[in-house]
Amino acid sequence: MLADSVGSGRCRGRKRSAAAVGGLDTGGRGRSSTPAAQTRRKVPEPGEDDDQSEKKFRKCEKSGCPATYPMCFASASERCARNGYTSRWYHLSCGEHFCNECFDHYYRSHKDGYETFSSWKQVWTSNGKSEPSLKAFMADQELPYWVHCTKADCGKWRQLSKDTHLSAALASSYRCGMKFNSSKAEGSDACSQPEDLRVAGVTDSWWLSMLILPPLFKDSPATPFLSCYYPDCVGMSPSASPSNHPPGNQRPEQRRAAQPHIPGLSPYFQPFYQPNECGKALCVRPDMMELDELYEFPEFSRDPTMYLALRNLVLAAWSRDCKEVLTLQKCAPHVIVRGLVRVRCVQELDRVLYFMNRKGLINTGALQIKWPLLPESQHNVVVLEARERIGGRVWDDASLGVTVGCGAQIVNGCVNNPIALMCEQLGLQMHTLGVRCELIQEGGRVTDTALDKRMDFHFNAVLDAVSDWRKDKSQSQDAPLGEKIQEVYKTFLQESGIQFTDLEEKVLHFHLSNLEYACGSTLDQVSACSWDHNECFAQFSGDHTLLADGYSSVLHKLAQGLDIRLNTAVQHVDYSGEGVTVTSRCGSRWNAQKVLVTVPLALLQKSIIGFSPPLPDRKLKAIHSLGAGVIEKVALQFPTRFWDSKIQGADYFGHIPPCPEKRGLFSVFYDMCPQGDECVLMTVVTGEALSLLRDLQDSQVVDLCMSVLRELFQEQEVPDPLRFLVTRWSRDPWAQMSYSFVKTGGSGEAYDIIAEDVQGKLFFAGEMCCDAERESGPSETFLSVSANQRRGRVQLKGTRSLSAAEDPPLRCTRLFSSELALLCFYVVTAAERMQVRVLLVLILTSVLITRAQVPMPRRLRFKELSSNTLGVTWKEPKGAFDSYRLLYSTDSGDERELILSRSEPKAVIAGFDRRKEYSVKITAVRGAAQSKALLGRFTGWGSGSEVSDVSEPLGQQDTSADPQDNEIREVDVFTCRTPAVADIVILVDGSWSIGRINFRLVRMFLESLVRAFAVGSEHTRVGLAQYSGDPRIEWHLNTHSTKEAVIDAVKTLPYKGGNTLTGLALTYILENSFKAESGSRPDVPKIGILITDGKSQDDVLSPAQRLRDAGIELFAIGVKNADENELRAIASPPEETHMYNVADFSVMSSIVEGLTRSVCERVSELSREISGETDSYSTRSLDAPSNLVTSEVMARSFRVSWTHAAGPVEKYRVVYYSSSESRPEEVVVNGDDNSVVLRYLNSLTEYQITVFAIYSNAASEALRGSETTLALPTVSNLELHDITHSSMRARWREAEGASGYMILYAPLTEGDPADEKEVKVSDSVTQVELEGLTPATEYTVTVYALYGEEASDPMTAQETTLRLTPARNLRISDVSHSSAKLSWDAASRKVKGYRIVYVKTDAVETNKVEVGPVTTLLLRNLTSLTEYTVAIFALYDEGQAEPLTDSFTTSEVPLPLNLRSSDVSTDSFRVMWQDAASDVSFYRLTWRPAAGGETKEVLINDNSNWFVITGLKPLTEYEVSLSAIYRDESESDLVEISETTVARTTTVVTTTVRTTTAVQRLAIRNLQLSDMTTFSMRVSWDLLGPNVRQYRVSYISTRGDRAEQTVSV
Repeated sequence: MLADSVGSGRCRGRKRSAAAVGGLDTGGRGRSSTPAAQTRRKVPEPGEDDDQSEKKFRKCEKSGCPATYPMCFASASERCARNGYTSRWYHLSCGEHFCNECFDHYYRSHKDGYETFSSWKQVWTSNGKSEPSLKAFMADQELPYWVHCTKADCGKWRQLSKDTHLSAALASSYRCGMKFNSSKAEGSDACSQPEDLRVAGVTDSWWLSMLILPPLFKDSPATPFLSCYYPDCVGMSPSASPSNHPPGNQRPEQRRAAQPHIPGLSPYFQPFYQPNECGKALCVRPDMMELDELYEFPEFSRDPTMYLALRNLVLAAWSRDCKEVLTLQKCAPHVIVRGLVRVRCVQELDRVLYFMNRKGLINTGALQIKWPLLPESQHNVVVLEARERIGGRVWDDASLGVTVGCGAQIVNGCVNNPIALMCEQLGLQMHTLGVRCELIQEGGRVTDTALDKRMDFHFNAVLDAVSDWRKDKSQSQDAPLGEKIQEVYKTFLQESGIQFTDLEEKVLHFHLSNLEYACGSTLDQVSACSWDHNECFAQFSGDHTLLADGYSSVLHKLAQGLDIRLNTAVQHVDYSGEGVTVTSRCGSRWNAQKVLVTVPLALLQKSIIGFSPPLPDRKLKAIHSLGAGVIEKVALQFPTRFWDSKIQGADYFGHIPPCPEKRGLFSVFYDMCPQGDECVLMTVVTGEALSLLRDLQDSQVVDLCMSVLRELFQEQEVPDPLRFLVTRWSRDPWAQMSYSFVKTGGSGEAYDIIAEDVQGKLFFAGEMCCDAERESGPSETFLSVSANQRRGRVQLKGTRSLSAAEDPPLRCTRLFSSELALLCFYVVTAAERMQVRVLLVLILTSVLITRAQVPMPRRLRFKELSSNTLGVTWKEPKGAFDSYRLLYSTDSGDERELILSRSEPKAVIAGFDRRKEYSVKITAVRGAAQSKALLGRFTGWGSGSEVSDVSEPLGQQDTSADPQDNEIREVDVFTCRTPAVADIVILVDGSWSIGRINFRLVRMFLESLVRAFAVGSEHTRVGLAQYSGDPRIEWHLNTHSTKEAVIDAVKTLPYKGGNTLTGLALTYILENSFKAESGSRPDVPKIGILITDGKSQDDVLSPAQRLRDAGIELFAIGVKNADENELRAIASPPEETHMYNVADFSVMSSIVEGLTRSVCERVSELSREISGETDSYSTRSLDAPSNLVTSEVMARSFRVSWTHAAGPVEKYRVVYYSSSESRPEEVVVNGDDNSVVLRYLNSLTEYQITVFAIYSNAASEALRGSETTLALPTVSNLELHDITHSSMRARWREAEGASGYMILYAPLTEGDPADEKEVKVSDSVTQVELEGLTPATEYTVTVYALYGEEASDPMTAQETTLRLTPARNLRISDVSHSSAKLSWDAASRKVKGYRIVYVKTDAVETNKVEVGPVTTLLLRNLTSLTEYTVAIFALYDEGQAEPLTDSFTTSEVPLPLNLRSSDVSTDSFRVMWQDAASDVSFYRLTWRPAAGGETKEVLINDNSNWFVITGLKPLTEYEVSLSAIYRDESESDLVEISETTVARTTTVVTTTVRTTTAVQRLAIRNLQLSDMTTFSMRVSWDLLGPNVRQYRVSYISTRGDRAEQTVSV
């Protein structure tokens, strides 16, 4: 049969009318609704049967449905009305109805269709959650499919026959007139047939509102992703084939909430949260619309099913095939749903695709796009790049045989990461990094795993303490992170008494180096308040991977087709005009409408680019509040993989620093090819260690790295590297940094401010703007890990722990890692030209230190958001906490748990079933501690869309509670149950001093107050007036007749503002509110309640008295700055129950119960008085208790006793308060008791006590008294002993009843007092050791006994620490011209070393040497004949001791020894000598003829001690002199000899043995010049001995204007 029947029904044996062509379901807003069409349907055409005109018709009874003549689409029953009369039409949509006969066919058990309906119902119930109604069955099984022609020039919608099933393949290939047994069309003119008129109506907005059931898709691509959800909660049909669901008969809530494994799909594509999952980036809840979706599609806010079905389909289709652009043509065939609603779904699908494209959830990455996805995104783009390459700080090097990323290379968290997406699109390999990493010590030993885990825990605990400090509202001053860590660490050691070993300290420094790695800076520059500022945002989870081919393979693919101008450095950007002008350094200019700036932060800070006008001050301040961090990398290629034997195939290993100074120096080594043939290691340098590399050449850096590796692998020979690579980002002119961090005093908000555009023309992107795209950028960092993470636990920032092991859900591990390296590049398409993506994430997590007294959440509320979702909200507790834990269960036994961040005091319970009762338990969590639970219960009554919400506190069943009241508090709310009625007028201060925020709290207080009474026209009436300068009536007593109406009025009460004229307002309500015309009733108690926050500017005594004289009972409530005396003057007696004063608006809720109870009791009393009931125990004549006595007085308690009152007393009410307390406390005891102990009082405080006897219907007059508590017991016998230079012990005698002790100690200093340190101990401890004290310092020690929150008077003592023991008995020996030996006696066994300071007596320069605990030292390289002063300081952990001093003088430099000659010839002879000393640098040798002549000189290296003098004359005597020149440039005296050369001869050669003896001649000493005149001077010297024959004196002018002259004497 033909599949494209024009009508929706059958006309058996009759000619079809014009209306039949329109489907017979006419009337409404389409073309078929015209009067002419209706007229044609009513008037039969000639030739029709006569009974046709008399046939009855029935309209659709659905309000608003335009169908005058519906047609049954089902035709299931033989008695089907088709287009005729039926007793009832069932409406599915405008254009789709079924008759009552077809309804009975399936619904009645004796009908043939009942079994079909029952089978479907069983499948629906087992899989779904919505009601399996017959309408749902018809929509799911009986409605015909609609499909549109795929022919380009047609596109008309056609209705298929009811028994034709639609598939994606059919929908993508359907042509008008197609036969289903072949692919050919029936005729060439099939497309010329008109489209059904009902299709036009589907496009109208009203059509959707008339749709009875939301569409539920079949065979959706999202089905495999959402097996853990109810199908009908995520837009899918529960009747789908069982093959689409996991095997077995489990319901969705019984299936494990884990990511399903889908064959052929990358595990990194997880577009949907699974139930109870949260915190993953680029993930959506498949059963809920997000906020931006609600803004975009508000029409789906009531029932989001259609939108969820379409959105989930789109995301699933994109995850299944991300290599091609997702279009409407690809998605539409997968919309498989019966009925006309498919037409609307395809229309809406186009809007959803546009929205998802704009949001960046689909069609992203490296795609080849032939046309713009977003029409408005077409731009002509020019990219100006200052370098000769693209990529910036993304730069790969392949010179070592593998790709090494000099910048970015590792992806941290691949799930939904756009980098993983692009790798999938481009077919790039991603190597998954393992989780094991050994920590190796220098010396080659692998660190014990337990020790690593223990130090990891302590390190995290320190950071959590820093986090707690940051949350303290009382501190507003930022501090360096390193300073704060050190402060917390020292405090921890002092309080815990733990002593870490040297190895444990080194492991701790390894973790600190990781933290510096994460921040990109030394910790003394990083903000302690904002170092992990974006921790609360969703991040990328999953594996950490290494891009084997580097990021360049991605960048170059993305850059194809772009107009990129390399080597074009921008110098100036002018945005002062309509457009923007960009000028390069070479003078080229470009004019543009918009400019995107992506230069590194360091260049903006140094104003490398000029802006006209200058950037806004707000942006400049933000730019300079961030720091430009630096890290460097070193990569080494080796001939062998020598590290494999120790790390056993791990992808990386850690290096424990040998000392704090080398922290961050090659802390982690990465195997860049763990499964390949190449042998390459890459490591990083961070923090202070960068200073060690600053002045080194690359080869020297490699030598330093190799020395570390050889220390780590001492047991084997480590070969020299074949090739190496060293980065220098700090010197790179176009980077000058690696990545940014928040400096001390800065804020994470700076990232958002930098990302803000300027005038809509100047835009900023890049790593410095990363936080502006927190939730859409992938993490590209380098991985450095702790041992805990290597055991399978990784916690991502702001998420719950994702664990490979089954660990407890609240145990967390901190992963301090990440290079936070920039991955800022252009993600572009050829047609769209440019899309910028800034990709970056910092992985930082938290482990919280357990703290007591976690504050409790408050004000629980429920709201039914839809038929299957329940909203839960509560008020944030006051105090420090970190997250919420929400447990909810149903009366059927199902129980779920949610962990929520502290910023979200709300949750949505998906899969809500209003037929069940829900119990909710909410606790605030801080580390391992939890608050008291906030409990609540919610029940949805009835069925259908009109449902009243009922909620109540657990443990309280109040049948009179209003069903609309969904508020639950942490205490049971008092409800006034007296049958008496009253007229209550509330007078509210609305002056400016309250403020709009506090006025909201006033509204909440009023709401709580009203809820306590049975409000109604025949019960208690409530009126309200507001006043400031002039009062006004907000509503009269007779305005609202129900409690709900009064509460709604309270919620919308406007804030007035003005002065405070309380007296005028009191007169106003007397004259206007308590009147018959205003609703005031005779013989009804009248109550006035005043709420004010300040002192009145007019008189209040007279107006208040007039109110009281008129029989109006006044209650006065003061807040904040209210005057207590004024409140007492206004309130009716007794003031204990009629006057209240609280310190702040935020604590007004604390007096609700006491106030409502007092008002209720007083209403009952006044009602009895008015009615004339005067039994023997009436209020004014009831006996009161007597003889008030206090006893057993202690610091925190005392007993109150009294004599019983006469009569049937049911209870006694004891009210007590002190002058310092904001509100009274009370205790109620049985009528048989006549005493009670008042506990938890403040010490040394006077309490006013009032006792009332409570009878069945009234209370007696008050019995009053007072008592003062004692002082808290103090400690005694405080003694300070065992005093050392750095510690002392304090002991004391215990104080009775103390819960603990607090010890404060501080040095006594002049001027500003020093910071006090605090130690708290338990009550069982009566002595404590105070460590870390300063030597030789007087300390004052104060001890308090603690009693809960209170402390006793102090006990104080003072003592002075001992001086540090100095070194003793300094001895100086072996003094030479250049050295001296120092010896001394050891100072103490606790000495860590010595500092030796020595200085020339007449010089300024000081020399220092630090040694270990030795007692001798040889000073070298001294200057001869120089006096030195020496000081020796003993070094301790606490500082240095007083110096031990002495002095000595070095001797003169020694002469060369044993100068002699040999090997004499006619023209030469050899001169030899012995070395003068070991530190001689040169020898100066001179010679000249004895008879006079030219003097010659030569400098001889100290390695030689002989020289052959050549070029001499025969038979000539020569004088030879020698001196030694030392390293300090001093020169010794001369040593001289004389030698005569042999005569030259021509005679027959004879052998003559001639022996010469060199006579050693000494140089003159003590040469002096004196008696200088204009033309002469005297020269004198010391005589040397009898062997001297004469002296020769030579002299010459230094100006060189005269020749040398000689005189012999």
